[in-house]
Amino acid sequence: MLWVVVAAGCAHAPGALTPAPLGSVHSPFTGYSSPRYSVPTEWLCLPGREDTCQRSLQTTVLKPDGSREVKPGPAANVERNVDCFFVYPTLDYSLGPANVPPGQGSRLVEDWTLGQVGNFREVCNLYVPLYRQITIGTYLRSAEEREPYLAAAASDVFEAFRHYLGQYNHGRKVVLLGHSQGAEMVVRLLKEFFDDDPGLRQRLLLAIPLGCDLDVPVGKAVGGTLTHVPVCHEAGETGCIVAYRTFGAGRQPGERWPPPAGREGVCVNPALLDTPGQRLLGRSSYSVAMGWVHLPPDITTPFVEYPDFYSGACVKNARGIAGLAIGVGAAVGDVRRNPADFDALFFRTDMGLHLFDFQFAQGDLIDLIGRRAAASSR
Repeated sequence: MLWVVVAAGCAHAPGALTPAPLGSVHSPFTGYSSPRYSVPTEWLCLPGREDTCQRSLQTTVLKPDGSREVKPGPAANVERNVDCFFVYPTLDYSLGPANVPPGQGSRLVEDWTLGQVGNFREVCNLYVPLYRQITIGTYLRSAEEREPYLAAAASDVFEAFRHYLGQYNHGRKVVLLGHSQGAEMVVRLLKEFFDDDPGLRQRLLLAIPLGCDLDVPVGKAVGGTLTHVPVCHEAGETGCIVAYRTFGAGRQPGERWPPPAGREGVCVNPALLDTPGQRLLGRSSYSVAMGWVHLPPDITTPFVEYPDFYSGACVKNARGIAGLAIGVGAAVGDVRRNPADFDALFFRTDMGLHLFDFQFAQGDLIDLIGRRAAASSR
């Protein structure tokens, strides 16, 4: 739930993707078709067509010695054996409480969707529905006042997901991705469809809701916000959650959202999940269109990558509030400069580095999905 704008196409039907050979596939919505989401323009991204998620991902890689390499990024419209269902973050900072009509502020939605998850097309087919997200101003109201607006947003996401399962999935494993308000929608999807359905939980490769509130009983991997869907804690584990909030190393996680008594916030470091002992985040990625960072002025590609530049460590305070502390962990002799000013007043609030939750560990998250996708196809 951003308290500022977090900067943040569709003409023909998607091409068919080959069903995965999974034998008997459990879905309570097989064959279901939504009157609304059967219309292609209600989706920002669908596989098999030219849309936001198939735009150029050409990337300038900034290396520790100052040299550069330009790479094309993952190819567009390549069929993958796993699907990613993404819900984008809050992108309307109107102060009045409201649900935003789908398509309003579309350029921000496009730029932030591509910046946060465009590179995930390396490992999965991207499905991104439009929905009636709530404004920033709605979050300024009490929980009781904002719930009807959140419920309306969630009803859109639920309907889109039913249509996705009924018409597009064809038995492939699913990754749920969301940031901020989108992460809250993902948690609601988990509660609505997966938490009480063992069959659907078998279809869940990973859930990655970043920048929202999740908690578990102290020392446990399951329980709390969700009853049956666990937090990931083992290498190669599937059907589990990778979640965190980011903040600058040397500071404490924001005090605004403490978990209930006897519980602790969820933080999973994606760089350490499969490779214990890894110190640096592998491929941090910034989109030029998203703004908020000071990239080298002569960059001509839409993306810039900082490999092995940031470090990440899960930190928990005495109140059980957890977060992923991000620091500059580059080696001696690394000439790169941090494009995000961690000392800026905005990043020293309880929101921390929330804007960049997806950017710091983007390559590590993609690799987590890729390894599990490869294993599920064997």
